[in-house]
Amino acid sequence: MEKQRLKRVRVENLEPNTRLTDDILSAKQTVLLRAGTILKRDFIAKLARWGIEHVYTHSDQFVAEREMDDTAEAVLDFFSANKGMFLQRAELQVVLEDKELETLVSTTEGLYGDMLAESRTSIQPAMEVVQNMLRDLPPLRERLFRVSSEVPEAKHIIQHAVTSTMLFTLVLRADGYEEPRIVKLAAGSLFRDLGMAMLPPSILTKKGALTKEEFAEVKKHPGTSATLLKKAEAVESETIMLVHQHHERWDGTGYPNGFQADEIVPEAQVLAICDAFCAMTAHRSYRKAISPYETVTKIISLSGKQFSQLAANRFINRFGLYPVGTFVKLSDNNYAIVTRINEGRPTHPVVKVIVNEKLEEVEDGMEHDLAKMQDLFIVKVYRT
Repeated sequence: MEKQRLKRVRVENLEPNTRLTDDILSAKQTVLLRAGTILKRDFIAKLARWGIEHVYTHSDQFVAEREMDDTAEAVLDFFSANKGMFLQRAELQVVLEDKELETLVSTTEGLYGDMLAESRTSIQPAMEVVQNMLRDLPPLRERLFRVSSEVPEAKHIIQHAVTSTMLFTLVLRADGYEEPRIVKLAAGSLFRDLGMAMLPPSILTKKGALTKEEFAEVKKHPGTSATLLKKAEAVESETIMLVHQHHERWDGTGYPNGFQADEIVPEAQVLAICDAFCAMTAHRSYRKAISPYETVTKIISLSGKQFSQLAANRFINRFGLYPVGTFVKLSDNNYAIVTRINEGRPTHPVVKVIVNEKLEEVEDGMEHDLAKMQDLFIVKVYRT
């Protein structure tokens, strides 16, 4: 590969899709953006806010990407048509199989019914569900995390509670939380939508926009859920706060109390991101799911606004900018699939080549750890 020339560029002159060649550091030498980050418009705006005047890029970066824009749709169609085969060929395993997820959803549905009927006054069964999750769930960095295909609207609340709690559990574990604390917090997460389940079907299954009055009812559900949990045995205040605050937002635009910044407990800041991720990647009757990569970029764009910057960084360091299963084009013009995340290096995953530059399938493609390679990097993402 021809060695690319480095170019010093003033931030105000940066073009979107430029790739950084060096880490961007704060005055305290904290990494703000890693080398290899693709600078979207939001990132460029943040550089200006941080007072960064210059960055280093490759002078001819992304020419290939711009030149192939006219064929991008064909490549995307090719990956979409063969997605299942490529995932299997890359030997990717999911965090949880569909049948296992169905069992968890069914179990949780029963727990919701008991709690709402007030025939159960303990969250111990939910804690046992979380303990089983911790025992069975593999590390997030090496598995494909997916939300199951579309489910009946009546079961969406329960499935969403389960999948987002799974993700929340994995992030807390990766962050080093001790198991007893994870179990208590995740049990609360599992029950955080009890109040939603009490809303009438006319609101829960509505396909159009909610009226102001209907949304006012929705905004009550964190408080309702917290009130129900307070009646249960041995539920700690930390768990109650998590449930009550999971829809609060960093900029104060959330509900029910309009808390902002550090008024929101750190665990609720993380749960808010897990909740949003699972909501955006789930199919609903009134909208299509978006890809994990698109969802992660949306979370990044909302960090410092709706979401805590620190919580977003924690999430992305564990989940990656390019989540496992993402199809990408490499700088050598081969196409690959992300097979593993390098924690702490979200822009440098491990990838496996599956198709060459002529779109010919590669039977035993090489696996590359991009964190260890200076001359190989991702230049395009296919949002399948």
